Amino acid sequence: PYPERVFQWLNLLFACAGCNRRKGDRFPLDEAGLPLLIDPTSDDPWDHLFLDTDTGFLVARWHEATGKPDRRGEITTDDSLLRLNTEAVTEGRLRTIRRLRRAVRGFLHEMAQNGAAGDAREHFLAAVVDNDDYGISCWFFHRDGGTESPFAELRARFPEVWETAQALVSR
Repeated sequence: PYPERVFQWLNLLFACAGCNRRKGDRFPLDEAGLPLLIDPTSDDPWDHLFLDTDTGFLVARWHEATGKPDRRGEITTDDSLLRLNTEAVTEGRLRTIRRLRRAVRGFLHEMAQNGAAGDAREHFLAAVVDNDDYGISCWFFHRDGGTESPFAELRARFPEVWETAQALVSR
C-alpha cells in the first residue's frame, strides 16, 4: 500500500522478525485510505490501547461514547497481524509493572519511616527511569494506571514527586 515509504526512516520501526513475517505486506487501511495500525512515532498508543495490569495484555481501548472498542486498537492487537500479547511480552510487561509498584511502595514506606531524610526521592526517580520498559511508566504516570494503587497514593501524598516522575517519563 505504501511502497514509496519502504526506505523512509520513520517507516523502519523496530519489530521482531516473527512479527514482521506475520504482518508480511498486509497493511490495513480504513475507508479513507488511512493506516489502521498504530504508528508510535506519530500516535500515542495509549489513545488506542488499554493495559490490563493484572495480565500484562494490551487490548483495544473501549469508547464509552460509541459503546465500541477503538478500531485502530483492535487492528493493532489482532493476533493474526501482530503478536503483541505473546507470553514472553506479557510477562515482560508484568515484570516491569511489579518493579514500578515495588519502587512506589518502597518510596512511600521510606517516607513514612524517615520523612524527607535520605535519598528516597532520588532512588525512586532513578527506579522510574530504569523501569520505563514497554511504555509502562507512561501508562502509570500519564494515563489510566495513575488511578491504581500505589500510584494514586503517591500522587495524592507527594504531588511534587509525582510531577517530577511525570517529567522524566516519555509520552
